[in-house]
Amino acid sequence: MWRSIGDGFYQLCERFMALAILNGLWFGFTILGLGVFGWAPATYATFSVIRKQQMKKEADGKIFKTFFQEYKKEFFRANILGAILLLAAFSLYFSAGAFITMDSSILIRGILLVVAFLFSMILIYIFPVFSHFQIPLLKYIRYSFLLGLANLHYTIILFGLMISIIVLFGAIPVVMVFFLISLPASIMMFFSMRIFNKIQLENEQVVNG
Repeated sequence: MWRSIGDGFYQLCERFMALAILNGLWFGFTILGLGVFGWAPATYATFSVIRKQQMKKEADGKIFKTFFQEYKKEFFRANILGAILLLAAFSLYFSAGAFITMDSSILIRGILLVVAFLFSMILIYIFPVFSHFQIPLLKYIRYSFLLGLANLHYTIILFGLMISIIVLFGAIPVVMVFFLISLPASIMMFFSMRIFNKIQLENEQVVNG
């Protein structure tokens, strides 16, 4: 029994070490891309490595090699997608600010909250979808939106977990140095893979009649 507990603890430590390494790679390659051109491909590469780990397709010892390959492979497409997301985020932020300063009605504020929720939902799923499917670039946004709505129970759970992580980072800021991106990415990918596997199973059942 003690041996199994020790093995489990060792594997847990290995997993957190892998997440810390992955987080360091995200920081490094974001800086390599001068920040604005590095964050999106580095984020994509992070999700791609985690996806392969969760699918048992990649050993932890190949983290750097896999990360670098994925970073290069989708550098341009990831930057285009990242630019779209940033533009949408800034537009939503300034629109919300303008309506709030205009002392807008409760209806307008309610609409803004709904739009903010839907946009946040897209942000949660966009990189898991990007790392899992090979489809035209703009369809990633639509797929993320539809997956989030079709699996609201997972979406709500993910919102709760992301808020908990933000609280954790606020309470213990040093944790961000090691797990700022890799920890939330790992959780997002875990639930996203459950959705992807469910879709695959449903498709196979349809094909098999």
